[in-house]
Parts: sequence; structure tokens; C-alpha cells
Amino acid sequence: MEYYVDQKAVSSGNGSKEAPFQHISQAAYVAAPGDVIYVLPGIYREWVDPQNGGTPDQRITYISKEPLKAVITGGERISEWKLYEGQVWKLCVDNSFFTYRNPYTTRAAGDWLDSSIVAHLGDVFLDGKSLYEVDSLNSVLKPETYLPSWDPEFSVYTWYTTSTAKIQIRKMLKFPSVLRVSIRAEKELAILPCRDLLCAKLQLNGHRLLLIRKAWSGLIGARDGS
Repeated sequence: MEYYVDQKAVSSGNGSKEAPFQHISQAAYVAAPGDVIYVLPGIYREWVDPQNGGTPDQRITYISKEPLKAVITGGERISEWKLYEGQVWKLCVDNSFFTYRNPYTTRAAGDWLDSSIVAHLGDVFLDGKSLYEVDSLNSVLKPETYLPSWDPEFSVYTWYTTSTAKIQIRKMLKFPSVLRVSIRAEKELAILPCRDLLCAKLQLNGHRLLLIRKAWSGLIGARDGS
């Protein structure tokens, strides 16, 4: 069976080429071993939760119709920022905005993280780049260059959170809520379960990219810029 997904489609689509699904998660919910899901160009802001697993002989395959044009992200674009002071902007979002939990009030934790570092599960991005989280508003108003950074010049772009949210991060990007049989695409997309990590190996028409997300359970968009 072949399914089609198009962000521009009407939500009532049945997954056919003529009436595609609007969300990848709709296709992932019904896909069975051997099925192929074609995803048209677009930015898909959703949690893809496959309900069935493939087999070594009959894999569930997700294919981008155009290389690198179909993007799955757990982040939300928000434009309601208000000027606070100088070049500092402020945004307040109610907790009800989040589908799972507020990642800007939830601290990151783990044996891989220096406990002296203030780090929440959420993140803020500017033109696709992750801003540096700091522990006070004053550090945003008067940022200092962090020389050990890979990009010291950009390290002055900082953010700070109190009890309000900045942008939405969904619980997961593409990962089954109940792990049955490991789901792996033959050529296009492979999702491999890892302890405290989500490893996504993308191979789109010869373009390969290995992504390792360091937030638990694959909180994509939290700490890594997706």
C-alpha cells in the first residue's frame, strides 16, 4: 500500500495520491509492514507516532518526494514577540499552549550534563541557530562572549526563562509510543531506539545525515536546533 502526505492537503484526505493526508502521523497510524509513505515538501510540526512495526523483509518506508524538502520538527514558529529593552525581546505563552509539558520549566538532567549548568529541555532558535541559555535576565541584557564556544561571536545571542514559555517542543518527533518491532526504512529514513537518546539516520537519495539528540526520549528541538 502506498500513502501520500501533503501539508497543503485538506485534513479529510484518505492518504491516496489524489487526496493525501495532511499529517505524517495520519499515515504512520495506519501504515503496515510493506507500506510506503511518500511525503511532499513542507514543514511538518508534529509528533509522528507509528502504530505498527515493519519486518526485515517488509519495512515501512518513509520517502521524501524531493530530497531534503520534507522537514519534521518539534518546534513552533512564534512571532508575537514584544520589545523589552534595547535589543531584548520578550514573549509570554500560557502553559496550555504545550501538548505534553512545559519544557521551559523542566530542567535537563542526566549523568552527561554538568549539574552546575542551567539547562532546560526547551530552546530558542534564531535563523535555525540555537541561542545560548543563561541563568538571569541581566545576562541577556548584558551578554558576554563565551570564548570556549565553537561559535564565540554568536554566543552573545542568549535567552532566559522564568515561568512562561517561549516556543513549543513536542514530546517526540518520530518514535513509537509503544515499541513493537523496530521500524526502519530501507533507503530513506531509519529510526533506531537508543537509551536516553533518539538517533535518526537519514539517507535521502544519497544525502546522509546522522542526528543524535541529547534530550531524553527524543525531545527534538530541545537543545539541538531542529
